Amino acid sequence: MLVEKPIALSIEDANKMIAAAQQAGVELRVGYSQRFKRSYLLGKEQILQGRLGQITGGMARVYNTKAQAFQILKRSPNATPVLDVLTYYVDLICWFLEGNAPVEVVARAQKGYFKQRATMQTI
Repeated sequence: MLVEKPIALSIEDANKMIAAAQQAGVELRVGYSQRFKRSYLLGKEQILQGRLGQITGGMARVYNTKAQAFQILKRSPNATPVLDVLTYYVDLICWFLEGNAPVEVVARAQKGYFKQRATMQTI
């Protein structure tokens, strides 16, 4: 079974899905749809063909509009744009650097704005 990420909006729901898949004897995989975008597929092809030399690192920048972030919060007040979007780019970098385990991951963001907004929505 292929599911989009996040696998669920809570750990409990994710665990139930995993247990149900195990009980049914089927594999459960989380799909990262960014891998199927043409630009990323072309990049991966260039890497596999050795056209880019030895790649030792990667960097991604994610820009969410406030409107996008608020839609994320509507789905789950505990979510953040980082949890919702950044995981795609961690997956892409790991996919591009396949066979080279990450040594360090650094993330930066502004703090507080979306947490404050989530609190305001639950009142």
